[in-house]
Amino acid sequence: FKWTKNGQDFDPYQDPMLITDEDSGTFIIPNSGNLTEYQGVYRCYAFNKFGTAMSEKIEFIIP
Repeated sequence: FKWTKNGQDFDPYQDPMLITDEDSGTFIIPNSGNLTEYQGVYRCYAFNKFGTAMSEKIEFIIP
């Protein structure tokens, strides 16, 4: 799996604040602390020998 944030590569596994699941390619942004750094537009890409699948854009906004 590969993630992008605002069109740039984003590796959720490198951020100790995020809860990740490498098997499913998902991550959770905990609702604690300053979340403004996580605002943005995310997209997930999954790859295999048959090609690439791309998720819809996911926009994370702090009200």
